[in-house]
Amino acid sequence: LALIVGNGLYMVATYISSSFVLNAIIKAEALVILKRKATENPEDSDLQKLANQESIPKEELERVGIHLDMCDHKFEFTDICELFVGTRARKLLSILVTITAWTFLTTYTSVFSSNTASVITRFSEDEPCTTFEGGQCLTYYRLVALAYGIVVITLSMLTFKEQKEYQLINYYLRLILAGIVVMSAIYTAQSTPSSEKPDLSQWPVWDFSGFGKMASILAFIYVFQLSIPGIGHAMTEKKSINPKHIFRIVVLVMGIVVLAVSITTITAYGKDTLPMSALNWATFSLHSDNLEGLSHVISVFILLFPAFDMLSCFPLWAIVVGENLFGFFVPIHDPSELQGAVTVLGVKVNKGVLKKVLIFFSSALPFMVGLMVSNLANILDFTGLGSILLYGLPAWFEYISEKRIPGKTFFPSRFDGKIGIFFLSFVTIFSFITAAAQAFEKYFG
Repeated sequence: LALIVGNGLYMVATYISSSFVLNAIIKAEALVILKRKATENPEDSDLQKLANQESIPKEELERVGIHLDMCDHKFEFTDICELFVGTRARKLLSILVTITAWTFLTTYTSVFSSNTASVITRFSEDEPCTTFEGGQCLTYYRLVALAYGIVVITLSMLTFKEQKEYQLINYYLRLILAGIVVMSAIYTAQSTPSSEKPDLSQWPVWDFSGFGKMASILAFIYVFQLSIPGIGHAMTEKKSINPKHIFRIVVLVMGIVVLAVSITTITAYGKDTLPMSALNWATFSLHSDNLEGLSHVISVFILLFPAFDMLSCFPLWAIVVGENLFGFFVPIHDPSELQGAVTVLGVKVNKGVLKKVLIFFSSALPFMVGLMVSNLANILDFTGLGSILLYGLPAWFEYISEKRIPGKTFFPSRFDGKIGIFFLSFVTIFSFITAAAQAFEKYFG
């Protein structure tokens, strides 16, 4: 029950936060257009007055031909922050987004390296590795992580649009994987001898003792809010298709998959379920000599796919981090217009070159941390702390953008406004406190 409630909580919070980010992007675009019109028409006193108002009603914007619909300009979180708050806030946010995203990138490195190393040892060693704290298993982990780093750092140099086909293929493979995981977990639960099955009747129906850990993992699973500026910008039909409907479907599919995989895995493996649950399939068997080959295929696919799935997630996040770091040095920018130079530490650097260097740095550093920290559980202990940005920041964006430009956007949602802000604030505080308490208890007793 705690899993079902927690999953539902984060599903709703993720949809609301994605909706708030879209609202802020749309209103930021309206503000930029208004300022541009005011600059181009200095003799228009009404336009000048409107541009300088602290609160600009939606009706006033429409009167001068500005509508709150999906924009063509790409606004990163740092851009939104600068437009509605100021330059200092932009720089602070750039640092916070970078630190938070690096924890996820480090996690991706750990997932890929652990799962791939487990597959390799399934065929090269007597027992497949399921932990990587030392010895030969740690050696395999670091060799795989090194190869992974070379690939993802290269992929990170591509744009969202250049990765579109690759990302679509991974999407369909994710759904296939989820189906195989659920079916094979049900088979394991049914075929395991009664004496070895987990005694689920001894488990409390409602147990919050592990909710801090679960909050961190759910925050990690549903994290795509920071990618919305890039995803929204890459959409080709954003003028005719409501992006919020798309994100609603995305969150719904994610929630169903998470519950199906979680419940069937727990039923099959009980308290022996490993922190990285795919590793439970390292020893998967259909208990038949005739089906031994199929057992290997299922085991290898489940172990390897999450690993290669990280190859699609890592570059997307590296781009997000690089874009936000770029926002630290460059005021509101359009990534399609990178001409000119900017001064960094007293040296003039071409904007395009600077952006590529920052994306490279954004992918290389967390990869190196993941290379050294092989225990995924140690990393996941801290991902929930990022909920301040994942859920608190969109709530703040909704508040400041609604204060500056009151009114619904072209894509309204029933959660827009105070109700959604209150709900996200609750999830933010709850997630941060539970994750912090979990980490404190583990490391400080």
